[in-house]
Formats: sequence, C-alpha cells, structure tokens
Amino acid sequence: MANCNADPRCWFRGPSSRRGLSTWFLVLALASAAGCQTAICGATGCSPTIVRGSAGAAAQLSTALASIKAEGKRNPVFAALVLGALSLQGVGVARSVPEALRWFATASSEGSVEARFEIGLMYEEGLAGARDPHLAELWYLAAAKAGSARAAFRIGQLLEGGHGVPVDLAGSARWYGVAAKGRDGLAAERLGDLYAEGKGVVRDPTAAARWYLLATALHQAGAETKLAQFYSDGKGVPKNAALAGRLLALAARSGDGDALYRLAEMIEDGRGTARNLNVAYALFNLAAANGSAPAARAAAALEPQLQLGGLQWARGIVASLWISAERP
Repeated sequence: MANCNADPRCWFRGPSSRRGLSTWFLVLALASAAGCQTAICGATGCSPTIVRGSAGAAAQLSTALASIKAEGKRNPVFAALVLGALSLQGVGVARSVPEALRWFATASSEGSVEARFEIGLMYEEGLAGARDPHLAELWYLAAAKAGSARAAFRIGQLLEGGHGVPVDLAGSARWYGVAAKGRDGLAAERLGDLYAEGKGVVRDPTAAARWYLLATALHQAGAETKLAQFYSDGKGVPKNAALAGRLLALAARSGDGDALYRLAEMIEDGRGTARNLNVAYALFNLAAANGSAPAARAAAALEPQLQLGGLQWARGIVASLWISAERP
C-alpha cells in the first residue's frame, strides 16, 4: 500500500459526529505536541495511525493545507467544507467565523447537504453572533429536505423544546420520524419517548417499543434501558424478565448508570436471572460511580447483608472495572 498522507481524502476519512464536521477535521491538529494523524491508504481505504512527536509536524500541516487547496480545483465542495471547518476551529489557519460561514456557504451553493447542516448548527449555537433559532431552522430544513437525518433530528429538537421557535410537538414527532428512518438512533429513542408519554402523538406503548427497538439496534444505551423496562413491566410487549436483563446488560456495558442500577435491582431480586447479592452490590456501586444516587443508597442498604469475602470480591470487581474504564 502507498503512503498518501498528503492526500486530503485520507486525512479526513471517518464518520461525522453530532457536532458536524469537527471530528473529521480536528485530525489536522497534527502540529500539536501530542503528535499527528497520518494514514496509509490502499484499495480498501485509509487506515489511521498516530505518529508520536512533533518533529516535522508543521511541515506536514503545510503540505496538507496545500493539498486541500489543490483539491479545490477538482472537488470544490470538499475543499470548501474542509476550509470552513478549519476556519471555525482555528486549526492551521486563523480562527474566523465569517470565513467559516463563507466557505460553508460556498459548499452549500454547490449542493452540499453537510454544509447546510453546519451553518444551521452555527446559528443555533450562536457561533455567528446571537443565537438565531429561526435561521437555524431554515438551514436545517434545507439540509433535511435533501436527506440529512441529523438536520431532521435538530428540527425535531427545536420544535419539541421551543428553543426560540414555537413549540410544536406533533411537528417534532414528524421530524423525529424522518430522522429515525434515516437511521438516527437518538431520534428513534426520542420518538419512542413521545409515544410512551403521549406527547404530540396518541399514547401508544407498542409504537414506543418499536422505536426503542430501532434505537437499540442503532446502539443507543438509553433506549436499551427503556426497552428493558418495557419488557420487565410487559408494557407494549410481552413480559419477559430474562430479555429485560439481557438488554440492561447491553446498556450497562456503556456505563449507563440507570441501566447498571436497574440490572442490579433485578439481580438482587432474582428476576429473570439467578439471585446474587455480591454481583448486585458491585453493580450498585458501579452505577453510583456513574452518578446514580439511588444506586448509592441501594448499595449502602445491601452492604450489611454481605459476608466479608463477598464484600471484598465485589469491591475488587468495582475497582478493577473502574480502573479499566479510566485507562486510555
């Protein structure tokens, strides 16, 4: 495979984040003392590696920026997106919000859906001056109508929360549905919440469970916890304590405090799984470490029921898991 570090298509390979383009392009902070991002590319794509040390980083940054500008002649949308993100973050160039807007507007005029979303985000977050939710909504609409699930989700949030725009729960549910069908897990979870609560839609636990199931398939830990509760209570789905426990275990792996707490409760009671007070105590403590106050109280209440050996085992498990989670 050939080294193509100077090719901007390799510098910026990767999924977009909720913040938009920032995680794609922050790899250009290669001039930092921590090191730089490089890529080795072949027929199947680019594989990122980290080069430690800052020697030559400035030269690599200069090369990368020159390559981006050269790419603009062949792919103006890509180059405008990159330069807009760099201007917004102040990476490799002076930070300038007006310049960022200009580059994103250029990309948008060439049909870039990503640029429209990014401009909407700038107006919503007040990066271009005072927050302007109405203008943000217009840009999100332009992006959503062109297929951006993330933009559809942001419209749903604006309409649900009324953050500078009139509250419209029915409209919010519609846009969450659009985003969820575009495989946005957060939108699927939030739409499940609306059906569960009967906000903007007719209350329908079965529909809520379906949307939570989609969000679970898209790896939303919060939705896994909510769907587990549905199976535990038999709400909208057949009651199934064992499946509830498995869903909680999936959510708990991400460190979700509520999932850890609920899983500990099930294990303490022996619902859907074997009763094990030592494991329950360990999980209560992990949940407490993740911010669950009820879990801290439950751990304190359970502690007197454990033998010394069980306490030592549980505390050792908590310590080892917590250290592993903190390790980079």
